Amino acid sequence: MAYLPTVPTEGTGLSRYLDEIRRFPMLEPDEEYMLAKRWREDDDVDSAHRLVTSHLRLVAKIAM
Repeated sequence: MAYLPTVPTEGTGLSRYLDEIRRFPMLEPDEEYMLAKRWREDDDVDSAHRLVTSHLRLVAKIAM
């Protein structure tokens, strides 16, 4: 008989996700502006990534 691996019981998936997204720093308005400008003008994917990840807390709060 095959055994399935167990899932750790510490915290729920949601609480782990919320802990994870807290690691991304919030941006200052001028920093957000410069990242958006780099993304738009230079197709800078790293800037786009920082913009998206910095807003994950807001997305989670709205969803809850």
